[in-house]
Amino acid sequence: MSLPAQAQNSSDITSVIQSLAPRQAGKERAKIAGPRRAAMLMLALGEQYGGKIWQMLDDDEVRELSLVMSTLGTVEAETVEDMLLE
Repeated sequence: MSLPAQAQNSSDITSVIQSLAPRQAGKERAKIAGPRRAAMLMLALGEQYGGKIWQMLDDDEVRELSLVMSTLGTVEAETVEDMLLE
């Protein structure tokens, strides 16, 4: 990925977080941790933003993360937003 494309991706992520932050003010959030949090994050990032992270994982980490991703079921958009804003 070229430098301008990386800057655009970073800008896209930043603008999304900034637009969501005011909606989350004062809300109590359920804590999501460990492999479940990582799985939700990778699904939320998608291939475009999470590709480099996948490349950094070893085979066991990819297997574990893939297994957790396959067992997540339906995750509410609000839950993902809360997790991204933590």
